[in-house]
Amino acid sequence: IRQLGTEEQMNSILDTLKIEDRKATFFVSIEDMVHRDEQIKRIVEDGHELGNAGSGKRTMMNLNFQSICEEIYKCQQLMQSKYGVTPKVFMTPDGKINDLILESA
Repeated sequence: IRQLGTEEQMNSILDTLKIEDRKATFFVSIEDMVHRDEQIKRIVEDGHELGNAGSGKRTMMNLNFQSICEEIYKCQQLMQSKYGVTPKVFMTPDGKINDLILESA
């Protein structure tokens, strides 16, 4: 799941996943961690996977290798420090990829 949506929408999704005994992967950006901390805590507490979504602010298609790596690394570090989670999967903010992004991830 890429967009967290409103708090009401997220609670509905998480409640449904719990009732159906299902797990999901939620791709979380730095921006999400700053503005949606309580929702992300619930995602982790409910046993779902967090995926890395970089800064969440822009496309990565025009970034160079170092900039892509920095976005992924910063998101991973914040996720580890805030939630104790090391993401195993990555998705760009807009879902677009190229060979450089694949190499960086």
